[in-house]
Amino acid sequence: PGEGSLFYRLKIWESTLNLIRHNFFFGTGLGTFQIYFPQYAVQDFYKLVPIGNLLHSENEYLEIWSESGIIGLVLFLWIISGVFYLALKFINSKAEIKQRIIATGLLTGISAGLVQGLVCVSLRWTGPDFFFWLSISLLMALISYSEKSGRDESNSLSLKKLPGGLKVILYVLIATFTALFGIWQIKGYSANIYLARAQA
Repeated sequence: PGEGSLFYRLKIWESTLNLIRHNFFFGTGLGTFQIYFPQYAVQDFYKLVPIGNLLHSENEYLEIWSESGIIGLVLFLWIISGVFYLALKFINSKAEIKQRIIATGLLTGISAGLVQGLVCVSLRWTGPDFFFWLSISLLMALISYSEKSGRDESNSLSLKKLPGGLKVILYVLIATFTALFGIWQIKGYSANIYLARAQA
């Protein structure tokens, strides 16, 4: 108690949850965690956690939630869930054994990145982030390539073949995400202005 990386992380997470409670739906804006964190830190945080300027929440999911709101977290988890659904479906299919072994290896690497994200934000660093999304891209390419040979072009999914109601939902989702991204960018720009004024 009072020292060690676990104690520090618990205090950081407690403060981050306080930040999330006040910015639950839309977050503070992408890349603004270190700017907003100090005003939501628990009492005597900097005495208990002698880190100085804290840049990240040491939890990928809490940081996504704090910066992008619950909507951003749900979108991220939705993408990852889709990847796992397609991958597990492919692994359990009648595809060639070599392809299923490669898919299993890629999915294992992706899972390791997601588990590590519980105690750090390695997916925000160029190296781990690159290999995480590269693994997802290679996995999706493998699945797509494997299924392409056994799929008639006439059965392929295209925007024109979608039902009218589904098209509307798709367009609403695109518009919503675009608006949210704009809000996050404006928040980030405003936060940087306030930070610059405070440092002047």
